[in-house]
Amino acid sequence: MVKKVKRNAKQLQKSIKSKRHVKNDVASTNRASVPTFPPNLVPLKHCDHSGCYTPPSKIVILHPSSVFLVRNFLEKSDCERWVKKAEENIGFEVVSHSATRDYAHRQCGRIQCEDWVIADRLYEKMRPILKEITSQISIKHTNPTYRHMGCNGNVRIYKYEKGMSFGRHYDGSNIIPCYPNGCTEITVLIYLSSCEGGATRFYPPQSTGMGSKRQTKKSAGLEQKSGIAFVPEIGSILLHVHGDKCLLHEADPVLRGSKYVLRTDIVYGTGNRIN
Repeated sequence: MVKKVKRNAKQLQKSIKSKRHVKNDVASTNRASVPTFPPNLVPLKHCDHSGCYTPPSKIVILHPSSVFLVRNFLEKSDCERWVKKAEENIGFEVVSHSATRDYAHRQCGRIQCEDWVIADRLYEKMRPILKEITSQISIKHTNPTYRHMGCNGNVRIYKYEKGMSFGRHYDGSNIIPCYPNGCTEITVLIYLSSCEGGATRFYPPQSTGMGSKRQTKKSAGLEQKSGIAFVPEIGSILLHVHGDKCLLHEADPVLRGSKYVLRTDIVYGTGNRIN
C-alpha cells in the first residue's frame, strides 16, 4: 500500500526522482533500471594478490562483541564522489511509512541496486577490519568452516534530510543463495557525509549496565543521551552484528544538513560465491 509522505515531502522530492514507497531493503527483481556503481568509487591502495591489507585506523568498540567503528575508512573526496554519483546520475526513491506492529517508522531517500563488483571491492577494503573484529564476535554455525566470505551485492545508499529518521528496530539476517550456506551476519554502514543529529543509536540490554545515560565526549563522535550513539562523521564505517544478536537501534532525526549512508552486509558461508 502506498502511503503519503507526511513531512519533509517538498525537501525530499527536490532530489528524489522516483516516488515509489517500499517497506524494506530485501533485494527485489524490479531494480534492473538502477545502474551499477563505477568500481573506482572504492579505491584499493597497497593491495597484493591476497587482497587489500592496509592496516586499519584504530578500531573503536562501541559495544563489546557487537558494535565497532573505524574512522577514515573512505577519504572525504571519495565520499563526495559517491554523493555526486547518487544525486546527479541516479536519484533517490522515497521510503516513508509509519510505525506498525511489524515495521518501525522510517522516512528517507534510497538507492538500491545489485552490484557484486562494488561489494567485492568493499570487502577487500574491509578485510583488515574484519581480521581484527571477528575474533571478538561469536557467530555460531553447525559447520566449522562457516566464516565471512564477502559483502552483500545488495548495495544501498540512504539519504536523510532535516527531520528524517528511522525508528527503533532490529536488522534481520537474509539468506544469500549464491554462497553455500550464505547468510548475512553483520550490518555495514559507511557514512558519506557529516551532519548535525542523525546519530545511529544502540540500546543494549539493561542487564549489561550500559543502557543508562553515559558521559561521553562530543569530540569523539559520541553524545550524552540514553543508549550508545555515533553521530555521522564523513568517511567512517560502523559494523554491528545483526540477526538474533542484533541490538535494538535507531537513526535519530537529522537536525541540520543531509546524512548520506552507504549500506551493505557481511555475508558468512561455507564456500566461495557461485557466479
